[in-house]
Amino acid sequence: MRKQMLTLLSAILLSGMIFNKGVHAADSNSALLPLPIELVLNEQLTPVYDSLEGQQLYSASPQVVKVEGAESGWDRKLIQNNEAVWFKIQTSDGDRWVHLQNPEFREDFYQHILLTEKESFYNDQTPGSRIAGSVSPQLLRVLYGVDGNYLIQTWLGYRWMRPQHPIIDDVQTYGANSSGMSFELTTTSPMFDSPDAGSHVAGWLAPQWFTSNIVWNDWYYVDTWDGPHWINPKVGYPADLRSEETTLRLEETALVYEHPNKAARVLGSLAPQTINTFEHGGGWYHIHSSWLGDSWVYAVKQDQDPDAYVPPAKVEVKPITVINPSKMMTELGSGVRNYPFDLTVHVKNEAGNISSEAFQPYGKEVSIQFAIRNVSEEALTLQPTTSFKIDISRRNTIDGSLTLVWSGQIDSLEAKFASGEVHSLDFLWDQKDSAEKQVPFGEYSVEIKLPMSISYTKDGEKGTLQREDAKSAMLTSFPLRISAQ
Repeated sequence: MRKQMLTLLSAILLSGMIFNKGVHAADSNSALLPLPIELVLNEQLTPVYDSLEGQQLYSASPQVVKVEGAESGWDRKLIQNNEAVWFKIQTSDGDRWVHLQNPEFREDFYQHILLTEKESFYNDQTPGSRIAGSVSPQLLRVLYGVDGNYLIQTWLGYRWMRPQHPIIDDVQTYGANSSGMSFELTTTSPMFDSPDAGSHVAGWLAPQWFTSNIVWNDWYYVDTWDGPHWINPKVGYPADLRSEETTLRLEETALVYEHPNKAARVLGSLAPQTINTFEHGGGWYHIHSSWLGDSWVYAVKQDQDPDAYVPPAKVEVKPITVINPSKMMTELGSGVRNYPFDLTVHVKNEAGNISSEAFQPYGKEVSIQFAIRNVSEEALTLQPTTSFKIDISRRNTIDGSLTLVWSGQIDSLEAKFASGEVHSLDFLWDQKDSAEKQVPFGEYSVEIKLPMSISYTKDGEKGTLQREDAKSAMLTSFPLRISAQ
């Protein structure tokens, strides 16, 4: 039969793009690598054969194809000898074969290492081998690793590397069957060549959403306008940043940072003096420097510094003085989290509006609204034995953990609720913890202390006491943000 040569552009499509796990069970005699689920054909034209060592039928354009099998010992040929390997693939006209010198697999088939320094790579593992090339600090795909040696993917194909400097080898990846990790940059943020806030800033990104398939701790490897870089949503401009030209008196020598984070690269220092700033927030001041460029200085009084704050060892529950009690009727609907009484708590801004984004001025009273709503179709009477506790906790910006700083209690009076009726109770918090000390600026959470038991009776059944076990829900906690002075 005459050998046919066809170019596969779009008329014949190989069956691919199957988004599931990156590997499936390997042959019993292949112990080094599992058989991949898919291959990435990245050559402009890849020959496709009718059988192993068979005749070429046509050529395939770049695409992802599903793997049905491979020649015996394929993984050893690839790893130990760097030989071309035969794979059986699924196509629209049946199973076919491809012969690949440096087969590429989808992302989740590889392990990954992150280099911290420039490293060399070699053609084999033999000690004293000639250097084949070198790579700068970056994220690398690893096909196989043994005894500190890594078979990595390079522009020359797979080559061996034995890193001489520290590496990061626990990078998490998300494969083709995953949409990755989505996150938001809420402020202008720096991007880096490595996941280290103290490394050089490669550029800046405006607030936006990103999706990443490569994650390490709180760092995400993403494609940007400048190519792939590492970004951390916790490393960026202060959320309460205000554009305001002002002067700052430095009472002692101050470090100058590349970006507003204490882990940032230190550019130099300033002796005690008065400096001009053009924006500030979170204790950070943005300055123009003729010898350091645009840079940042951290200047906060000791009693206002979040890093110096010590929360109370014991939090005593304080009585809450209610102001502006109000009632209103609402229509019953879906979406309630507790029944028959739904509980909510909100924080109001200076204008008296409920806001989860607004910053409260440092040192000023904060208006908090607690509300209880009858979401049943019956009239209910709340028993005076029921009281409600409100906790305020400081949020750690590094790990998100909460530390209780204040707790208050609203004593309940006997109150009747018509079906759909809401009773709102406001109170003021003076930004002081239970030890009467001003809390530092930063992020807090206001929460109804739950779970708890609510005692009530139904109209017409006054002798029968009912109980509701209220649990945490979406609006039983609310964020509170305090700006720096």
